Amino acid sequence: MINRKTLPGKTRGFSLIELLIAMVILSILTAIAYPSFQRIIMRTKLNADSTLFSQDLAFMKGKAKTRTGSTITMCPSSDGATCTGGAWGTGRIIFFDENADGIVTTGKDEILEIRAASGGTSAITVTGFNTGANIQFKSTGEARYSGVVKLCDSKLSGAFGISQSVLVTGMVHKTTSVTCP
Repeated sequence: MINRKTLPGKTRGFSLIELLIAMVILSILTAIAYPSFQRIIMRTKLNADSTLFSQDLAFMKGKAKTRTGSTITMCPSSDGATCTGGAWGTGRIIFFDENADGIVTTGKDEILEIRAASGGTSAITVTGFNTGANIQFKSTGEARYSGVVKLCDSKLSGAFGISQSVLVTGMVHKTTSVTCP
């Protein structure tokens, strides 16, 4: 290698070869790190969706306790006004359900929260709950029926899902590293 300090009139800096070698090394490191970084981003989005769902469950339980004899229901809703059934990823609503039938009755039931679709790749699966997969809390803070909410990212396979079990007592148990399809 040439000692640049001894050459008169030469500009100090890097040679083209040195810059190319640095670029190749940077490219290799980026190629190695990129898949891991993508997984971290997807996992963070999944955790955010799970946290929002947990907050909705806590909100429901708290609101249910404010009205004696009332029931709070959360159901999938693509229009933000009625329980449309189907996929939970299209959005959901939380409402006071006067007759606990799991259906928004105009003039009787009051919609409390509207959650639009998350916009991510999270798939939400709800099982149990005995009311067409609607989640309900009674004014005692207890769940009307028990069930499981499972959040998975459609781009991740393996044990990357998050499960939230809602017990009849009203307790919610969160489990991470749940196997997704």
